[in-house]
Formats: sequence, structure tokens, C-alpha cells
Amino acid sequence: MAEVIDRARLVRSGPGNESERLELLREHEQAVRAKVADLNADLKVIHGKVVACEKHVRDGAAGGVWAPTPSH
Repeated sequence: MAEVIDRARLVRSGPGNESERLELLREHEQAVRAKVADLNADLKVIHGKVVACEKHVRDGAAGGVWAPTPSH
């Protein structure tokens, strides 16, 4: 939110601060890229679990897949 406020302030102040606006935009781009990378890593893990569960279901061995593991 602070970035939005900073950018709005720069835009309202008019020309002459384009390099500052560009820097804010670059920082925002990097933050979004980092979030996308995190989401892609999460998606990879989830997809691996989907593939494993599909195999258990297909093989008829899914009965214990979601059952809690007994503690010892």
C-alpha cells in the first residue's frame, strides 16, 4: 500500500520524477516476480501430490492415503 501512495504522490507532483516512478515500478515488478516464483514452487508440490493421489486411486490403493498415521 505504501508503494501505491508513493507512486500516486509522484504522479500528482508532475513531471521531473520519472526516474523515481520507474524505480518504484521496477521494485513492484520484482516483488510480483518473487510472489509468482513462490506460487510456482507451491504449485509444483501440489501437482506432485495430485499425481501421487491419482496413481493411488487408479491402482485402487487410495484407502489409506488420507488416513492419519498412528503415533508411536
